Amino acid sequence: MQDPAIDFLLHGGLGTGELIQSARLFDNLAADQLKRLLPLFELVEYQAGESILVQGQPAEKIFFLLQGQVEVLNDQIPIFTLRRRGDIFGESSMLADQPCRVGVRALDLVRMLSIKGLELGSALNNDEKKLHLILNQLFTVALSDKLAASLDQAKELEMAERRLHKADQAKTNLLTLLNHELRTPLNGIIGMTQVLMMSEMTEEQKENCEIIVKSSLSLTSILNEILTASRLDRGDFVPRQIVFDLGGVVSKLVRLFSGAASTKGLELTGVVAEGLYPNRLGDPSLLEQVLVNLVANAVKYTERGKVHIEVSRSLNPQGVQMLRFEVADTGIGIAPEDQERILDPFTQCDQGLTRKYDGLGLGLALSSRFAALLGSKIRVDSSGTNGSRFWFEVELPQAGVLE
Repeated sequence: MQDPAIDFLLHGGLGTGELIQSARLFDNLAADQLKRLLPLFELVEYQAGESILVQGQPAEKIFFLLQGQVEVLNDQIPIFTLRRRGDIFGESSMLADQPCRVGVRALDLVRMLSIKGLELGSALNNDEKKLHLILNQLFTVALSDKLAASLDQAKELEMAERRLHKADQAKTNLLTLLNHELRTPLNGIIGMTQVLMMSEMTEEQKENCEIIVKSSLSLTSILNEILTASRLDRGDFVPRQIVFDLGGVVSKLVRLFSGAASTKGLELTGVVAEGLYPNRLGDPSLLEQVLVNLVANAVKYTERGKVHIEVSRSLNPQGVQMLRFEVADTGIGIAPEDQERILDPFTQCDQGLTRKYDGLGLGLALSSRFAALLGSKIRVDSSGTNGSRFWFEVELPQAGVLE
């Protein structure tokens, strides 16, 4: 649709000279200078497909886009499009007194204000100061629409950031409340049920109590995962550099999950490769966070057989010595098509597993995020039917003696 204002300027009663004067661009110029300058301006039209500037040829004019859109070409290949009122082109070649470095072509009916750039200097008696002043004024007017739009966008962005901050704060407050209001009664349910199980009761009653404890522990685990994910979002976990014992980390994992593995009749083992220097420099807490979720998942999805934790040495493509941490199991396995998305939040390979195994599917996603904090990435190997192996590599330099 044609802009009525531009149509009036092009074809109506207001001439170009009057238009320029009404814009108050040249209030500081003497009348005789203004008289010589005004003929250099004109309102022009180009039809779709017409060339406005030709690459390699001199640029005789500077153009200020009023309506329509043009494409900028390099070796006849379009590289970007100008479509906003106030877009400028042709000035760089004119000011540098060089042929056009790009071409410009109209994509539809284009209306522009043009200035005969090659004659501008002589019209101002080659007064460089006035030349720059005029160009600055032209740029100011041409960019005014863009500036206003940018200010509006900046204001909207600031308001959106404020809303996002308020929403994040509300989420944090809610999770803090949940931590207190849910964890306290859950601990009470678990504790009192365990006390009840110490009294005389029938086998059926004991089984029912065990279900209560198991369900409460499952809810506690889910709550812990949600709170951990929230802390990761807030950036609460910052990697540290302290000296720790590599073997101690593995032994701690075995002790932590030995009860759960024993209950299911699983063999749980952990080993550090022979010859590996035990004292390392890094963050054992983040390392444990990665491994705890990997081992928990392995025990959870393995019905028979074993879960094995192993630390060995390896070299990355740059030849830097790394430590390779592996958690292998003889569980249900992961199909090849699921091995990428298994590390996504709230994901389980088979939705039927959600009914069989408790949980939100956050464990592996949390491990992946903790591994990223250590500068690593978790990899998955699985035949799809007979177990899985999760592994990652971390650079943990040798350190001195533990204090």
